[in-house]
Amino acid sequence: MPDTAELLVIVRPGADERFRLLEETFTGLPVRVMWDRRGGERRGRAEAVPSERREASRRGRHRIIAHALDWVIVREPASARAREAATQSD
Repeated sequence: MPDTAELLVIVRPGADERFRLLEETFTGLPVRVMWDRRGGERRGRAEAVPSERREASRRGRHRIIAHALDWVIVREPASARAREAATQSD
């Protein structure tokens, strides 16, 4: 069955106990618990870039619903859910 989660709970790296507790809490609900995989900005260039090709940052596509020290809850856009379901069915 494809993942149809509408909410994401993103947990900071190193918060293992919090991750486990959140997974248990949301079992059976349309919520996906995942680790925050961001490692900072990937670009390391010091020189100016002629123009930005992206319309907007992909990091800003989620709307934050709630947050705490170790985690954040965001609403996942329908387009992201559709992409996720498509990759799982391949």
